[in-house]
Amino acid sequence: MTERMTEAKPRGERVPIAITKLLISHANPNGVKIPYGPNGENDRIVNHVKTGEEGDVKTTIEWRPWMRMYRVVRMKKVTRTGKDGKEVLTWEPMGAAFGIPESWACPVFAEEL
Repeated sequence: MTERMTEAKPRGERVPIAITKLLISHANPNGVKIPYGPNGENDRIVNHVKTGEEGDVKTTIEWRPWMRMYRVVRMKKVTRTGKDGKEVLTWEPMGAAFGIPESWACPVFAEEL
């Protein structure tokens, strides 16, 4: 083995960074299309995306610097009755997660609030 192979740098953990809000920048003045509707089959153009719950819809935003994008996941609230008769709350994805390129938005990080 050569010295280069034995002295390889350890790869750092790829940990997504939580984002509170994305403000769409001048690079994309018309806004971003995000999935909308009960199963995410429709689109809606927005100028900002916020993390949190809005009615029965929960939105999460993560920054993935190694991919140079923000990953947005929208989930809907689903309740059912468990075996013991109690109500069980779960969140199911509304369509697929989607990405917003880094150059299209300005982030507000969760730890800045």
